[in-house]
Amino acid sequence: MIMRGNRVRSIHLVVMLALAVLGPAIVLMRDHTTEDTSRPVVVFHDFGEVLLVDNQAATLHHTFRLFNSWSRPIEIKSIESTCGCTDIRATQGPIEPGEAYRVDATFTLTEAGRKTSSISLDLGAAGTQRIEISAIGRKDHAFGSMEAGIEFDSKNRDRIELYYTSIHQQLPPAPSIDAPDHIRFYFDEWVKIIDMDESARRPARWQGMLELELTKPSLSSRQMDLVTIQMPDSDPISLPVLQQTAIRVAGESSQ
Repeated sequence: MIMRGNRVRSIHLVVMLALAVLGPAIVLMRDHTTEDTSRPVVVFHDFGEVLLVDNQAATLHHTFRLFNSWSRPIEIKSIESTCGCTDIRATQGPIEPGEAYRVDATFTLTEAGRKTSSISLDLGAAGTQRIEISAIGRKDHAFGSMEAGIEFDSKNRDRIELYYTSIHQQLPPAPSIDAPDHIRFYFDEWVKIIDMDESARRPARWQGMLELELTKPSLSSRQMDLVTIQMPDSDPISLPVLQQTAIRVAGESSQ
């Protein structure tokens, strides 16, 4: 019985010694796994499809709100980006455990197609925080017409449909029109056909009708008549007169 008691006490002693020796090692391994700097967390943000109105660059903004999940303070040592189109502003100074910090990203999109920028925040001993941002550019002219030119009908009239894309909700101004003296014109006001959606970054789309009337044939048969139409913030469009009708103007005698 004494030997059995000694064996029991010996087993207990071995177990206690093992826990005393291995216990700290187990805790350290768990801490190391929790704070593994070899596997940085990647945060993503996709702006989706962005309309480049009249080929102008689009400036996009997004704020990332991140947290210090470590058990000690961290600090952003440096910031690097793979694209010069990205401007980054981040929280300065020590960030306490559990505290949130901001990363403000400005992304400039100038061309059609997908564009991606990778951002790396050097957190020192805490490793690297990576951020990926992307967007798809789609070009669309702010002002234009579906017509290739002007074709007067038997009544010496034609109607040209114009469209205008705007990032503003208010009614656009009437376009300026330059036409030869023998072509009269009248522009009806713009009518909104698509509302602007700020959340989807979709601009408003407007439609207008330009009515033209030929008062007499062109005096020059060598030079094509042009009607030039322009909006304040867009390139002008020039529509040639593709067809003229032989007309009689009131007061002229026929031969």
